[in-house]
Amino acid sequence: MDSGWAVILGAIIALVSSAVLPWIRDAVAARRADRIARKSALEASIRRVIHTVTTASFERPLSTPDRAKIEVGLQDTLTEFELLLGGRSQPVGVMLDQASRDATGDDERLRALARSTVPLLLTGWHSGIFSGPDVWARYCDSRAAITSPAPE
Repeated sequence: MDSGWAVILGAIIALVSSAVLPWIRDAVAARRADRIARKSALEASIRRVIHTVTTASFERPLSTPDRAKIEVGLQDTLTEFELLLGGRSQPVGVMLDQASRDATGDDERLRALARSTVPLLLTGWHSGIFSGPDVWARYCDSRAAITSPAPE
């Protein structure tokens, strides 16, 4: 290799190491920071969903405006959670929709079901123990066991 090509090769190496590599490193770091921020936001949203479903299942609204206020707060919390999901796990959103109706309904058995299963299923899903379809199937199975008439 003559000295002309060595100079060109040296310039290319200098350009790559001073401009391209930092750009790649910054992009990877930004992606990692975004992933960590989304995970933290999802975890905070899961805590709010569990708190709101549990609170709604214990409250006994006496008037229609009280019930509406509880249901609107619950729906706001669920909407925030589903926006964070971004369609990644629709069955979890469907389960939470049913659980929210159960938590605010008149059947105490279903209120207790929502109160007891939502924390277990959501934390299990978030930690990878359950898939989205598993969460929905387990909630449906638990709900069917409660609402099905007893065998004679």
